Amino acid sequence: MDILNRHHFQGRTLPAASVYVGRGTPLGNPFVLGEHGDGDAVIALYQTWLHERIATQDPIILAALGRLRSAEALVCSCAPARCHAECIRDVLEYIKAQGGLRSLYACPTHEDGTLSLNGEIFVFGSNLAGRHGAGAARVARERFGAIPGRGIGRMGQSYALPTKDADLNVLPLEVIEEHIRSFVEQICRASCASTRSVMRQSSGSPSLRGSSWFSI
Repeated sequence: MDILNRHHFQGRTLPAASVYVGRGTPLGNPFVLGEHGDGDAVIALYQTWLHERIATQDPIILAALGRLRSAEALVCSCAPARCHAECIRDVLEYIKAQGGLRSLYACPTHEDGTLSLNGEIFVFGSNLAGRHGAGAARVARERFGAIPGRGIGRMGQSYALPTKDADLNVLPLEVIEEHIRSFVEQICRASCASTRSVMRQSSGSPSLRGSSWFSI
């Protein structure tokens, strides 16, 4: 799937099978260059945001992705520089390869939303204030034992991985990396203790940040 820059088409009509995914659309990037970091940071934040919306089955985002199934090109304002449209393209290609959203993001839960009893942990992006009020954090609080006021670590059948501080500002990337490193170390310790740690995505798939599933 091609990614086109709308500025390159001034005075010309965009290709018929192209779809604009910039700001002002459901799939536009809510993160701003400078305010939220450099280009790489803004794209990383968008990837987290997009995967969280998919994992929590945001109807607006799922509908927007559904409308892109027949698109041959995505239109943004950044190409050929790195762009959030790359995240959308990667997700669309992976979803298609896995047979659609339903099969890709089906989680091993019972009808009441609780996990099956074989060790899965719901991993979600949190803030240091432990305000689990929206998105994957809310799902973790309502279904998997996340405790209000606690923003780090294992709680019930969930694990809080901080990406924001107590005032809900995005943490520096190096701080987030430390939290990720701590989480990975815990997985490794569990694996060394003869248990399995398996991310419910095939190797090479887009990282589902926002929420993921692990067996520990």
